[in-house]
Amino acid sequence: MHRGSADRYYGSLVGDWSGLLTLHLTDATAARGVPFMLRAAARISHFMMKTTLRASGRDYLHTTQVSRLGITLMRSREVITIGDDGRSIRMSGEQRPLIGPKELYESIGEIDDSATRATYRIPWAGTSMTQRTRIVSDGLALEQETAWSRGAVLLLRQ
Repeated sequence: MHRGSADRYYGSLVGDWSGLLTLHLTDATAARGVPFMLRAAARISHFMMKTTLRASGRDYLHTTQVSRLGITLMRSREVITIGDDGRSIRMSGEQRPLIGPKELYESIGEIDDSATRATYRIPWAGTSMTQRTRIVSDGLALEQETAWSRGAVLLLRQ
């Protein structure tokens, strides 16, 4: 069954991806309520990001791992469900930081009509993160922004 731009977008991205994530602290005042480990991580700035995407019936299974010097600092796992309109998506999953309990979360997003760009609103570290992705000739360009940080990575197919 054809389900619109979201199905075309995710279908083209099934596989394993990785890249060097650059993270910057942009507002120390806004970061005051953020856990210390995340504030410290934003000052380090470079991390390895690995991600997978698998089709599973009508849904997609997505994982992310962020590490530094071989130590996993954060993992997430989510199920992506495409809405009836073929553009909107819902993610249900869990985030696991190196220190602290896992956090269950729900987020929303949408894929543009060209099936090359996505925008997500994801709860993260007690705040909201906007994540934008775009398919480029080299891979998948990803940008993340919160009230206190900005991150970017070019994910390459493995």
